[in-house]
Amino acid sequence: MKIAHTHWIPAYVFFEIAATSVGETRDRLLSICRKLKGSSGRVLIDHGSLVGAAIRIFSEFGFLDWDVLLTTQLEYEQAIDSGVFNDDLAKIQKVQNQNNLRQAEEYFAQTKAQFDSLFQSGLDRPKTLDEIIARACSTGLIQQNVRYYFKSILGQAVDWQYAGRFAKSFPPIVAMICAFLIGHYDRNKPQPTPDPAGATDLLAALYLPVCHKFVSNDQDQQIVFRNVAKYCSLRTEVIWFSGDFKRLLSPN
Repeated sequence: MKIAHTHWIPAYVFFEIAATSVGETRDRLLSICRKLKGSSGRVLIDHGSLVGAAIRIFSEFGFLDWDVLLTTQLEYEQAIDSGVFNDDLAKIQKVQNQNNLRQAEEYFAQTKAQFDSLFQSGLDRPKTLDEIIARACSTGLIQQNVRYYFKSILGQAVDWQYAGRFAKSFPPIVAMICAFLIGHYDRNKPQPTPDPAGATDLLAALYLPVCHKFVSNDQDQQIVFRNVAKYCSLRTEVIWFSGDFKRLLSPN
């Protein structure tokens, strides 16, 4: 794996590792991260920092070479070896993760009416994910979300044209918005997905344009991300670790 690939480890995985209550399992996961990182691997900047940096640079210069923002997250790299991941932190982080999950699901519930009104009702309501994505593009849902992020981060509003230019300059945010739209669809379609991908998994869509192959062992996340790659015209290949990726490593 280390010979054939350069590894990017998303920072968000450390939230899950930190919440792992069994010390032996936690240590094993950190050991895998150390092996993957090695001398050439990197821990990707967390999604909030990446979006914030992109917005600030674009607002100052009017353009964005977003690849340069993919700096390593030094505090997470250092934490791999520091011993900060312990039982006390696991208790705190587990509660934090549960709170984040609850808040995310509350967000989906609170915005359901907005989602419904956006896509209308009756015969004119889109019935498939293809129709939902097409309607979202035609109604400016991407620009609407970009404007929200600018307002949240800079405290000032931007117009639709400006938001559209930023979206074209920063494919990661389009991928993330698309993932959350699919999250809405999975929860609000006539027969909701029984166990839809969680909010943290959806946020990781931000990293899809970064890599050639995105490896995941979460099948719900994988299904969403394959749709994101398709709708956003990404070259990223979304691979299921337990099947596709293991076969790539097999000499047979």
